Amino acid sequence: MIAKIKASLDNDDYAGTAVGAREWLQQLEKNPGFHCLERHFVESMGRAATIAPQQSKLAKENLGIGSLWVSKIFIKSHFDLMQQAQELDSKAAPLQAQGIAIICQDIPPITTPN
Repeated sequence: MIAKIKASLDNDDYAGTAVGAREWLQQLEKNPGFHCLERHFVESMGRAATIAPQQSKLAKENLGIGSLWVSKIFIKSHFDLMQQAQELDSKAAPLQAQGIAIICQDIPPITTPN
């Protein structure tokens, strides 16, 4: 999953990056109440990939320079932190299994426009 998203991003395929993020989220949905920090990062990547072309167009119109490179760096930064997010989610899992929504209650969902 990560390799697919990275490959799309490396090819400046923001639509493909967003699709990869949606597929990843579908996998995470199989275990609701778990993997909350990982989910948050994936939702953020999906949103950023979805709106990057529109933001770049606005930047080009208003500033004369596109901003896809900023979006790419932003999305890639999520991969740098993903292992730590997954480790923290793993540590929280025993508490979450007992019904304690640690982390999950602290992180708002990130919506992606259609």
